Amino acid sequence: MNYNKAKRILLLSVITWLIVRVVILFLIHHVNLFEVHDIAVNMVQTGEMKYFFNGQFNYNYQFPVYPSLLFILYKCFGIIPKLGLGLNFLLHSLAVLMSLPFFYLVALTIKIEGVHKNSAIIALLASLAILFHPLINYYALLNIHPFICDLFFLMLTLFCITRYQKGPTNKNLLLLAIAFGFTILDRPTLVICILPFFLSLNASFSFINRLLKTLIVLAIGFTILSPWLYRNHTIYHKFTVTSSTGQNLWLGIQQKTGGTTALTNGSNYYSLIQPEEWQSISKLNSEEQSDYFKDKYKQTIDDNPGLLVKMYLVKLQNFWLFRDNMGSEYSQQVKSLIPIYKWIYSFVLLLSFIFILLAKREARLIFSIPLSLSLLQAVFYIETRHRLIIEPILIFMAISTIYIIASTLSNKKNA
Repeated sequence: MNYNKAKRILLLSVITWLIVRVVILFLIHHVNLFEVHDIAVNMVQTGEMKYFFNGQFNYNYQFPVYPSLLFILYKCFGIIPKLGLGLNFLLHSLAVLMSLPFFYLVALTIKIEGVHKNSAIIALLASLAILFHPLINYYALLNIHPFICDLFFLMLTLFCITRYQKGPTNKNLLLLAIAFGFTILDRPTLVICILPFFLSLNASFSFINRLLKTLIVLAIGFTILSPWLYRNHTIYHKFTVTSSTGQNLWLGIQQKTGGTTALTNGSNYYSLIQPEEWQSISKLNSEEQSDYFKDKYKQTIDDNPGLLVKMYLVKLQNFWLFRDNMGSEYSQQVKSLIPIYKWIYSFVLLLSFIFILLAKREARLIFSIPLSLSLLQAVFYIETRHRLIIEPILIFMAISTIYIIASTLSNKKNA
């Protein structure tokens, strides 16, 4: 299969699945609404980006991109949550289309015959994995949640990296930097995208040249982030990306939650703090609450220094494997599918590990994404959705392994 044929097949699949989901949209009777919906509604009704949380209106609880897109829809057409699902479908479809050239580029850089020779079909299958991944579609079809927007911006940045690798012009570098800026504005942990960019730069560039280009992308990216920081400064008199940082750090070292947001018995993390303490916390503004939790985090580490390392390793394990009481927030119907998901994911992870062993240095570009994201996310807290965004990348590596094994067996048979 050649690349142009792969593009046609993927485009047809995306359009077909988009039409199917629009039809399904009319059959959906319940939409799961998260804080981004409330923020968008508040923007429509009051003109302010805010969310009532821990007894106070929080003005920077969520990152601004997805709530702003919802606000535009709600402002123009009314507060209809299904419009948010339509936005999810569009962003998901675009993410799938942008993933193909990136996967194709990576496959071409792998010199192992089984991958290089079948680069187009491997890229196509990996992109189709994003399109039809059950959990990704769960977020797209039933949830007003920023996950799909995060996936879109991840793939947008990887797509722009591909464009620059093919044509290293100042224009493409600027487009990449702008995409990167909006990506970290959408979700700051996706700053890890700078690593695959650095690794993708042609070896013909000197190290200083590659470093300079990377710094340019970082500088422009953070320039795009700066108005959000300034806006928050006008409210809280400090430069901050989000006021949930302190609480997220504190959550990440709670042994009873395993570094997640829920206890192993399914109870919410709120039960970790006594009601009278919550009453004191609720009297603080959002940034003061963040500082309060930062102090609790620091005090816990001072009392038990080894806990920081222990919980960091627990969170890494949760990222790559499975946390206790996984899926507690899902419906019973979804929970019944979790054992199947665990078996399939475990097989994909095993094949991905084999791919790294076989491809060695050539695996650095593709593997740098899930590895760096896991290392950064584990600083805070871990939920399965934090890994879900990079599962298509693991699937790409797993498919590549299958083709490597098939090619090796075919060569032995013909020898």
